[in-house]
Amino acid sequence: MKNTTTAVCLGIVFMLILVLFTAGCTTTSVMSGGITGTYVNSKNTDDSIELSSDGTFYCMTDKSNGYRGKWELSGDTVRLNTDMLGITIQLKYTNNTLVLSNKYGPDTVYVKQ
Repeated sequence: MKNTTTAVCLGIVFMLILVLFTAGCTTTSVMSGGITGTYVNSKNTDDSIELSSDGTFYCMTDKSNGYRGKWELSGDTVRLNTDMLGITIQLKYTNNTLVLSNKYGPDTVYVKQ
């Protein structure tokens, strides 16, 4: 009976480790390649954001010559940090889109190409 209890406990521990490992792999997958790429504004194709796998980004708008910086992902929030402008822009990442919330009007949605 004692051997059966030990085997069951070891099985449960193994399953918990497997679940944690799988969850970790999913996060790594999003970080390493799933989120990187070019996103285009759904209402203005002259606006785009390119997230590179080295943690840098390039953003081009029809109102600027573009700017560069570093990006980071925390949960479902993407932060674009720009030294050039001295600001950080936060977007929500979901279903291959980046959403920039606008409290004064409609949100801006960038769709991955």
